[in-house]
Amino acid sequence: MSERPEPTARLMIRALRSFEVDLQHRLDADGFTDVTVAHTNVLRHLSSGGMRLKDLATDAAITKQGISQAARALQARDLVAIESDPDDRRAKRVIYTDRGRRLIACALGHIVEIEREWANALGVEGYQGLRSALEKLQD
Repeated sequence: MSERPEPTARLMIRALRSFEVDLQHRLDADGFTDVTVAHTNVLRHLSSGGMRLKDLATDAAITKQGISQAARALQARDLVAIESDPDDRRAKRVIYTDRGRRLIACALGHIVEIEREWANALGVEGYQGLRSALEKLQD
């Protein structure tokens, strides 16, 4: 009896995890040793101009309590600042600090490098096929 092939979703998760670990190692080398994958997974939802804590929670699919804890952890690492929203003083707004913007700039550069490495490993046609297939699955 032959073994069933590994589910595609599991392969996708493992590829994502490999990407996250690779990015994390590169950010560590850049001096962001206090930043974890969990931190970058929240930061990737924060718009460059900042956003309300409530909207960040919605976008990241995290509870309000969870996003509050995550934002405080990011603030402790000087990646974001939490301030009152100028349009609604009861609401809190999360914005990048200078260090947070440097982290994002480094991460974006590394993402380009990692994707280039994936394209080299798969071949340009294979990589474009992968991207195309993933885009179709999101429709």
